[in-house]
Amino acid sequence: MSAADLGGDDGFAAQGATFGDTVPIPPTSSLAQNFSILNGFGAPILPYRIAVPDSLGKATNQVVEIRSLKKLVDNKPSATNPVLPPATWPTSAILPNQNPGNHYLVIKFGPKFTPNMNSILDPNAANGLTGTIAVTALDPVSGVETFVPGRIFVNGITVRNGVFEKWVMKGGPTGIKVNTGPKDPKNKKSPPLDASLQAQIALGYPGIATAYQGSKDLIGPKSVVFVADSDGDLSTLETFPLNKNIRVSVGKGVKSTGGAFWPIEAVGVSTVGQDTLTPEVAVFPARSRR
Repeated sequence: MSAADLGGDDGFAAQGATFGDTVPIPPTSSLAQNFSILNGFGAPILPYRIAVPDSLGKATNQVVEIRSLKKLVDNKPSATNPVLPPATWPTSAILPNQNPGNHYLVIKFGPKFTPNMNSILDPNAANGLTGTIAVTALDPVSGVETFVPGRIFVNGITVRNGVFEKWVMKGGPTGIKVNTGPKDPKNKKSPPLDASLQAQIALGYPGIATAYQGSKDLIGPKSVVFVADSDGDLSTLETFPLNKNIRVSVGKGVKSTGGAFWPIEAVGVSTVGQDTLTPEVAVFPARSRR
């Protein structure tokens, strides 16, 4: 088991990493009923899942998502029916189809919420982000939390050198392709991305070179994608940090294109490789982030 986060009751806040050190508090907003965080390797990071118990309280083969408090209570979590673990990332830089590729995660807000990129991406910030979505690596022993180096895409748009650029779009044999048109999503007369950058994107953005189950979710107006990238070159394939809890936070500052704010705080946690971390508890706000 890994660290747990103890938080409020307005979202996915009280959750463990892979085996649920604490019972997850389900979301209270209807918008969250279709929300998910995925890494492509199986069970979602969020929402958590649990088996339907038999008459003796033991887990059966029927599994349901925990999207309401009633669903959690009805399925009686216990030592014989624990909250199920999310998928972990492999220890090597591979994609779900076992081909070489960068580790990534995708945040899907569901059909009723289209995230506004301006609430997630900030050209004026050093890392190009507003902070409403964060991916961090938490040391379960020291409590030190560091930002995971990577690049966030909102419908294929990211920030580079202080400007918005569209790197990825729908199309091509796999359903995802490198943007060869204007690089500025707000200016159709802007030049295209330079050829060397296009080559990096083609090699490093998941789902472009080869399609696999779920890869089409990596482009679209309702999905946000985070790809591992510590050196500014997507073509050098990378994993997320080992021996850490990889923590994904989605805050209420995320805004929709229609002007509504995301109604809940969502936190999901998993690990790279088998989860062998001993149980620890991280309590807000006593945590150091670097």
